[in-house]
Amino acid sequence: MNGIKSDIIDQGLCMTSLSDGYLEFRSRVNSIIRTMTIPLVQKFIWHMFITKDSDFVELYGLSILPQIKVCDPSVYEYILEKVVFGDFSFETADDILRALQGSYSCMGITCNDVGELNGRQDGCSDDISATLRGYEITDQTLLPRIVFDRDILQIKVLATMGAWESALDLYAYGQNVVVGGSLNSLKDLVISKIDTLHLGDNFQGFAGKFDDVDEYINAALVGDDMFIDASNDQRIEGVGRMLQGLVTYLYALGELQNASANCGVDPLFNSLSSWDMGAAYLMGSIKANIDEYHSDDFGQAWFALANEMCDYFGTCVSSGKAHASESLVDDLNTGKELLNAKSCTELSLLLEEDITPTILVPLIQGMLHYAVENEELSSSSESGSLAAGDALSRAIIPVMNAIDSDKSMQIMTNMKFEKGGSKPVEDGAERVFADVAAMIDGLKVDCDDIGHTSNNLVSFQICSDDDLTDKPPVEPPVVGYLGDIAFGRYEFTSEGVHSAKFSLDVKEMRLTENDQSYLIYKHGQNVGMSGDHFSGLLDQTDGILSLSVISTESGVMMKNEPLYTIYSYAYKDEAIFKSSSYTDGAAYGDVVVEKAFNSKSDKNLGTTAALVLNLWMFVVNRLQIVLKSCEMGKSNVFDIDVALASWIGTDQIEGSDDGFLLYSIAEQAGAHFGKTNGEVPVNTKIIDLFNDVKTLSRSCSLSTSVYPKLRMTIDKIISQMNVPLIQNLLHYMNSQVDENYIELYALSLLPQVAACNPSVYSFLKEYLIDVDVHDTDTFPTVYSKLQSVFSCFGISCDDIGDISSISSLSTSCRNGQDSIAGYVPSSDVREFLYIDRDIVQIEIFMKMDAFETASDYFVHGHNVKEPFVYDEYLSLKEMSMDHPDIDQRPFDTFIMYNDGNRNFASDWIMEALSKSGPFQYASKEQRISFVVRAIQSIVVFTHGLRELYGAVGKCKGGIDSSVRWDRGAAILIGSNEGTERSGSPTGHGKMMFALGKEMCKHFSNCMVSGNSLNDQQLVDSLQKGLEFLESKDCDKALELIENGIRPELLVSLVQATLHFAMLNDLLSAESMNGSLGAGFAFSQSIVPFVNLSDETSANLIGSNMNLQFIDDPVKDGAPAVFSAFATALVGIGVDCEDIGNYNGNLGLGVCSENPADTGSGTKTTLPDGTKSTSTSLADGLYTTTTYVQNRAEIALDVKDIESLLKSDKATLAMGIYEDGFHSAIYNEIGEKIGDRSLADFSRSAPQIMAKEPTYNIFRYALEDDNGLYLGRDVGLYADTIVLGAFGNTNSRTLASEAIVALNLWMFVVHELHQTVDKCKGKLLTDDDGVHSMDEAVAYYIGDGQQTGDSKGHSLYALAEYMGELFEQDEADQTRVNRIIMKLFNQAKLEVSFASACINNPSTHVRLREIVNKIVSQMAVPLLQKLIYSLRKNDRDRVKLYAQSVVPLIAGCSDSTFSFLRDRLILEGNIFNAIDVDDIIEKLQSAYSCLGLTCVDVGTYEGVPACHDKPPQSSLAGYVPKSDISEFSKLDLDLHQIYIFLKFGAFNAAEDLYTMGKHSTLKKLDGGEEIITLRQLATQSARSIVPSFDMFERYFDQDFDYSNSMVKRTLDPNEPTMVSLKERTKLVVTTLQSMVVYMAALQKIYDAIEDCESTDSFRNANAIEEWDRAAGLLIGSMEGANEGGRQGGMMMYGLAKEQCKQFDVCTNSGDAKVNERLITLFYAGRSELTARNCPPLHKAAEKIEILLQIPLIQSTLSLMILNPSMNEDNFGELYAFSRSILPYVEEADRDASQIIAKNIDFRPTKGNLDAAMMALKDAIPKMGVDCDLVGRLDGKSACAKSTATSHTGSFVLSLSTCTVLSFVGVIVTFLM
Repeated sequence: MNGIKSDIIDQGLCMTSLSDGYLEFRSRVNSIIRTMTIPLVQKFIWHMFITKDSDFVELYGLSILPQIKVCDPSVYEYILEKVVFGDFSFETADDILRALQGSYSCMGITCNDVGELNGRQDGCSDDISATLRGYEITDQTLLPRIVFDRDILQIKVLATMGAWESALDLYAYGQNVVVGGSLNSLKDLVISKIDTLHLGDNFQGFAGKFDDVDEYINAALVGDDMFIDASNDQRIEGVGRMLQGLVTYLYALGELQNASANCGVDPLFNSLSSWDMGAAYLMGSIKANIDEYHSDDFGQAWFALANEMCDYFGTCVSSGKAHASESLVDDLNTGKELLNAKSCTELSLLLEEDITPTILVPLIQGMLHYAVENEELSSSSESGSLAAGDALSRAIIPVMNAIDSDKSMQIMTNMKFEKGGSKPVEDGAERVFADVAAMIDGLKVDCDDIGHTSNNLVSFQICSDDDLTDKPPVEPPVVGYLGDIAFGRYEFTSEGVHSAKFSLDVKEMRLTENDQSYLIYKHGQNVGMSGDHFSGLLDQTDGILSLSVISTESGVMMKNEPLYTIYSYAYKDEAIFKSSSYTDGAAYGDVVVEKAFNSKSDKNLGTTAALVLNLWMFVVNRLQIVLKSCEMGKSNVFDIDVALASWIGTDQIEGSDDGFLLYSIAEQAGAHFGKTNGEVPVNTKIIDLFNDVKTLSRSCSLSTSVYPKLRMTIDKIISQMNVPLIQNLLHYMNSQVDENYIELYALSLLPQVAACNPSVYSFLKEYLIDVDVHDTDTFPTVYSKLQSVFSCFGISCDDIGDISSISSLSTSCRNGQDSIAGYVPSSDVREFLYIDRDIVQIEIFMKMDAFETASDYFVHGHNVKEPFVYDEYLSLKEMSMDHPDIDQRPFDTFIMYNDGNRNFASDWIMEALSKSGPFQYASKEQRISFVVRAIQSIVVFTHGLRELYGAVGKCKGGIDSSVRWDRGAAILIGSNEGTERSGSPTGHGKMMFALGKEMCKHFSNCMVSGNSLNDQQLVDSLQKGLEFLESKDCDKALELIENGIRPELLVSLVQATLHFAMLNDLLSAESMNGSLGAGFAFSQSIVPFVNLSDETSANLIGSNMNLQFIDDPVKDGAPAVFSAFATALVGIGVDCEDIGNYNGNLGLGVCSENPADTGSGTKTTLPDGTKSTSTSLADGLYTTTTYVQNRAEIALDVKDIESLLKSDKATLAMGIYEDGFHSAIYNEIGEKIGDRSLADFSRSAPQIMAKEPTYNIFRYALEDDNGLYLGRDVGLYADTIVLGAFGNTNSRTLASEAIVALNLWMFVVHELHQTVDKCKGKLLTDDDGVHSMDEAVAYYIGDGQQTGDSKGHSLYALAEYMGELFEQDEADQTRVNRIIMKLFNQAKLEVSFASACINNPSTHVRLREIVNKIVSQMAVPLLQKLIYSLRKNDRDRVKLYAQSVVPLIAGCSDSTFSFLRDRLILEGNIFNAIDVDDIIEKLQSAYSCLGLTCVDVGTYEGVPACHDKPPQSSLAGYVPKSDISEFSKLDLDLHQIYIFLKFGAFNAAEDLYTMGKHSTLKKLDGGEEIITLRQLATQSARSIVPSFDMFERYFDQDFDYSNSMVKRTLDPNEPTMVSLKERTKLVVTTLQSMVVYMAALQKIYDAIEDCESTDSFRNANAIEEWDRAAGLLIGSMEGANEGGRQGGMMMYGLAKEQCKQFDVCTNSGDAKVNERLITLFYAGRSELTARNCPPLHKAAEKIEILLQIPLIQSTLSLMILNPSMNEDNFGELYAFSRSILPYVEEADRDASQIIAKNIDFRPTKGNLDAAMMALKDAIPKMGVDCDLVGRLDGKSACAKSTATSHTGSFVLSLSTCTVLSFVGVIVTFLM
């Protein structure tokens, strides 16, 4: 360091000379770092051998290992495993030391630097091994130079970590290679003169074709030139492969050629040195020594490339190494012998004929491998393989160029890396292989050495068929054995024909018994197939393809395929799949087949299901693979053969139903519909179409135009494949022979309807699948619905055949529909009408994460044929593009607004689909919403209008224009609207007509039918326009478009933009809500028109509705957007009256004069229930939709009471309190019938609030043992406190404050809970929900209130006053009021939609979540007032506000509540001034359980600093690694369920059980998911727990056994003899001992499965799952401290409760079980961290056994310690006994039966004794440690055998005798 300062810095060398300054500085810094490493190494060795302290060994190991990893990764992994991930053992110290010493050079140190520990001779040597993979280096001076590959590895490591400058520095100046005492760099190697090497001629002759190698590497490292837009992966691969491929190869071969050229020239040593150096460049130093620590995974030289590529090309030998690398070592050794012998001719021949071609092999393989890989990528791909292929091609193409320059240039063009340029491998990999094959002889490379590879679709090889004559013959298709499968009408030309042997499996399945048939289904028997084609499947079935595996592996095999994705989507949420391992609907077929075999024991049903579900979709899958191959420019005959062979099968007679596969089923089905002569048309068409497919497939490499034709042909095959399924469904419906077959064929078909017409799908599913017994009376209607969607299957009535055989269903069949939502077209536009199906399907694909498939459908279409083009589809992309040949009027407006971009819509949609551009950070939901809405509002809108304008143009040209007009109408309305004038009632439309219906509900302009008035006018206008065109009145048709149709469509777009402005105004910047995407789409559809009218308005709308992720959405607020439209509407030809008012709110419209602005809050004598006049609250802060002025006037009562109290007129004040004065009550005809009073708010509570959650928490907290508070019914607590306050003479206005904080506060909460309950019960109709929310807001704000003013008289004013004191005054309101008002608006919005609570089952769930948040925020001012009063030592108000808010804490922490109650609420207020800070800190600790944070409450002078609970807080001493703080609050739900049940609030308890409240998980989109107890009790994933099957069996195959028990007990109408206390304990105990218990075990096994997964995301998730298990077992109520605290509700708390009775507590009072449990959780987590998965299974078993102990203890204690036979305990005993009986059943069936028989809800003493003895006998057999169960009432909990008891007595008596004898001896001695 002194030297750096004196020699470099002080001399100013850094400023004057690079070599003298920087390089010297760099050298000395490296020297310092090497020296600093020495003590770390010494410490590591010291602790290994002297202290043997594993922690310090691990510490110092971690300090040096990174230096080793970037030099010798295998030694790094070895030492890491031994000292970090594993437990260090001294026995391995010597081995570790040897490995470490071998890597000293990695750290730049020597054995002498480190020294010898205490003089021990450890054999350390600095010698680098002279043996490289069997080749011996002769020139030892070369050894320091062979570590060049360390530089390559370290450059890649630095680049991977983003340290590009360091990587460039290392490349330029080197790090590891020392030559003549100086560092030598890779750059030095690269810039050596190529022409000095003999093989340089090839490269010099190729000058100008490639960039200079050094420039290439520099460009990649800097990110310049060709790498300017490259991804990091591409830059890394470009550098790495260039150095590994071209540089090491070039210079290795150059050295070898130099050696050959100098052969025979003295001194011999020079030529040997060159030969050695060439060998070293090829092999590299990393992993040079093949021993137990080394493998070849990390090599960076040619040798590693060869071994890597042999895996891809099947050229590895038995050792796992490449044949090329093994051959090369032999040849290099031979060459050295020839050098020594001076056999120069033989050496030259060896080098030319053997070594050089061998070196070329992995370079060729590498280039070909990346050709195959890259042809599937786009030029915009970020994959590093694009640059890798380019770099490796640069090593081989110059050599090829000397053979055939044209083909070499073609290869260069295909392999060139050009980001954003032409498609990679544009001519296809097959072309690259063919070009290489043409030159392979010239390269002197044997094509066998190259081998073959595949991309799972097509196999590639260099050798031609003629070249393979000397290879073992490939078994040809055994056509003779299989028979002429296609009856001479189709030629099978591949091994794919073997799939016909599925028929042999099916034949055996039909003939054998059910069990054997099932085994054949699962494992297959006859279909053997090459692993190259089905490796993923055959791995599962020992090389045999089975009918089961083609379904069970479909999630991988068929992922993202269109039809399969549609089926998975339809079935992912169906109950039939809930209990399977495939809950996402992936293996739907296998699930159905399994049920047929196992539940129905019906082999024929199971076999048929395997055919029509599994094999049918397998045929579709193979055809989709053929299509995918064609898209990549490849032919794929194999899968075409597989598909047809799987359809027909072996032993099939042409036209006969005497077969076994789908062909035969088609023949049988056709026979029911008059197809009796010869082969049914379906099979004829299918075979003909397969011939077409094969012909087209063979042309895929020749033209891209083949793909759309092939796509349509394959779709025609699938359509025909549907026919027999439909025929059989109709046959079984008509014959009613077997209901199971009706359901089966419905399952095989209906998902296609879901992706076509969702409303018809829902109907058919309800009547064909969901019912237990089919109602045959409905079948004619079902048939009618089914035949109306035949087009969904791509078929017609003619395809079905003669329907006279199903006369019980119908006697007719009609294709298509006569009208479209009331519009009657003059032409057949049925197919054009189906464009909305494309939208439905695109949406499904996106929801299922199949975005590429969605893109394919958008680009290529699927449901509408291109007009005048027979074999191609019309696509939505085509519709969205510029079409200069047709009228562009609506389109031109968009083009002008989008800066001339004629493909604006297509660009946006493609960016959303690919998550690029403005959608780079968008959530999945936002992308889906944007795509669907953009198609609806931009593509459909513009193209529909273009067709109408085009029709007018044709009319003016004298050409028939009605067809074009009809097309425009069809596009604007869509097929899913049906024929009725009002369209579809289910809301599944996707076009502009559907948008009108959707929006009219929000703007109060729907008709009675539910249809939009605007839509009705649209249909009328379209019909009128058709009449104009038919009468050749073209100008009137044009005028109708301009003044009628276009404005009518614009109305819907304006409404939609306004609607989403309102929705999005409630969201935050972080929101991932899909409505943001929809808002963006709609704004882009209307802003171009607004821009023509008013540019300022357009800019405001656009900026507020843009999709962005920094500012809050709608940054200027929704009213600003309304105002902007109000300004611009006239200019775009839209009448503001047609827009309407949002949700009926007169204040939210776009007309300039708004009635809502006149008058506010004036008194009215309208009836109480009237909802037609709004009320303005807080000077316009909130304008209600309904009349609630009289409710707001209750605040005037508070005002008068306060004024009277200040004037010492308490009696008058009490009179207003009790009788009311200002808040009138009206009858139904508007007559005042009285006044509501604030006293009634409390006095009515026991009747109206008895079942509500918040009220019951107060009752629970405040009641004494007699159910009273301050001597009165606890339910009247508020009134009791207020009456007491009226008598307080010290604080005169205390009573008025108590009224607001207690009566009014709880009544607002009551209004909110009541709204939720009514919504849940579907009791809110029309504006009831809105009115309920308006009432709550009116009470909260009160009359006479100004926005942001603290001088009002209700809760709003209290929040303003306290917020100002606590520094929370934000803008015009305090924080809490701003939040509460936003939440009130959200709640109102939820119930504002027509029939929201009736039609949408999730409305009440969302409403409940919002209400919970409001209640939490309403507690803030009460907390603030309590803290303020504590600081002011105002004891009267301390007690008042403690009574108003502290009871809420009892709902989440009894211990915290008790602490605060004892000091603040109980008589005497016993707190002292010095206690205040402790009390406030205790309050702060409870914020999180109230749903609040420190920021919510704010700060007040002198108050202790508040700190929110950290995310990874301890749970009873267990510190999780992940954030489970919110997840672990599930115990709060359990605690509150107990509270609600205690007071008989069954509905509140059920809501909390079903919908949850406190426990949440973060979602990927940043939102939160509420975790519910019911969810845990019913989720199918519990089956991952091995013992779950035991529980399911015990409870009579009830998969949801615990949920069933809870639901029955919670049902207040369930007839029962048990008391309320029994039911309460039964529910709570079941949740604790069954639901949470099994959920925790599930999380444990989820963690293990994640650990064992090959998915890195799941690996990372394993620890969180493990921590969640701990969170479930411990719970948040235990607190942070070790051992927890009293009152815990989970298994941890149960164990603590029982350990006292069983004398198995630790000294600290915790249960021994818990102590072991925590230890196991820590140990398991350590294994997860190290990804050491196997030991976790043992840990899980131990945890499960430990958890049984408190359940056993609880059961025993309730049996033994219940002498009074207290009935209240029987429910608890019943639940605990059932929680362990499945385990008892497994261990001792007799004992289980005795216990079950004797433990019911009214057991006798004798029953209990018998059950107790049986349980004690069973415990030792259950694997439970009896010592941990303990002793109860002085007796062991476990029964002891006779032998055991005798042994114990003998030991005791022996000990006694010994003591007595000893005493006797002493006595004798003393005498």
